[in-house]
Amino acid sequence: TADDARVIVGVAVTHRGSDMGESTPMLEQIEKRTGVRPLELLVDGGYAKHEAIDEAAARNVTVYAPLPKPRDDDGSDPHRPRDTDSAAVAAWRQRMATDKAKQIYRQRAATAETVHADAKTHRGLDSLTLRGRGKALASVTLFALTYDILRANGVELGKRDIYGGTEIALAPFRANLSYFAVDLDRMMRERPEQLGEMLRAL
Repeated sequence: TADDARVIVGVAVTHRGSDMGESTPMLEQIEKRTGVRPLELLVDGGYAKHEAIDEAAARNVTVYAPLPKPRDDDGSDPHRPRDTDSAAVAAWRQRMATDKAKQIYRQRAATAETVHADAKTHRGLDSLTLRGRGKALASVTLFALTYDILRANGVELGKRDIYGGTEIALAPFRANLSYFAVDLDRMMRERPEQLGEMLRAL
């Protein structure tokens, strides 16, 4: 998620139980999709794999991620560089001890986390009834496209809004905006061939 515009710039689906190592392929995807390499990367602690921090530094990307708590709770300062740390990891430890880094990292709550909350609360992505990574990726990719289009045009409208009959402001539609809603979950169950054609066209 881009912090200023709060739009989704990358999508991936994995069956792994951990986010470790996922930041590197996401950086590559973002650069491929947008043609721009992020200068900063705000990720939660699950992404803070040392190799990923090294790879981000090699791309001149500054990582902001919380440090894990010491396992043995020996009172050691997690911000103090270790003998085994690379230069990038040592710099990350020291960076996250600063007030500036802590302030920057707090922006994540108002950007990525709000998108996650929107997906779960308003778009029905708290759980998927689809099977397989391909179908799951198709579902979240279409969500991302829809979300970004609505963000760009100032409209917030989701599946639960439609089925619940939520009232919306019509002012954005003055700019000749058109809105099309597709129930992916139902379409995947009832018309999978047609959905496949739509995705191939995208």
